[in-house]
Amino acid sequence: MKRLLLIAALILSVTNLYSQDLNKNNSDLKLEIIGSVSASNLYLSYLTIGVIADSYTKKVYDNQRTVSFVKAAVVQAGLQKKTLEKLIQANEVSGSDLEAVKKMVDCYSLLADEGNYFIDYINTKSKDSLRNYDGKRKEAWALISQIMGIGK
Repeated sequence: MKRLLLIAALILSVTNLYSQDLNKNNSDLKLEIIGSVSASNLYLSYLTIGVIADSYTKKVYDNQRTVSFVKAAVVQAGLQKKTLEKLIQANEVSGSDLEAVKKMVDCYSLLADEGNYFIDYINTKSKDSLRNYDGKRKEAWALISQIMGIGK
């Protein structure tokens, strides 16, 4: 009987350790997926705003359509930023993962600023808005490159 209890206890402890390992691996996988999807979205958001801006300068889109497209990109950047902030606030990430998520949050802010400055430029033709747009565009690209390891 003691032997049976010892075997049962051993099986339970091994099962518990295996279950904890699966949960850890599952958590790591979730963070990897979140990072991959977020980095891809940052890159595509950056490209979207740039293509819209280029199309506007080539007169492919009028003011109203351009503003509408850029506003949509800005709204999406804001939603992604809020989602990642929730991940941080829930203490779901730590260490280097936390730093990476914070960089993504910062990058979404840069993309939103970039879009808003471009909208302001469309509406006012202000050289300052255009200069600010270009500055945020460059900052966003530098951070996206760092996050994605582009140019290493």
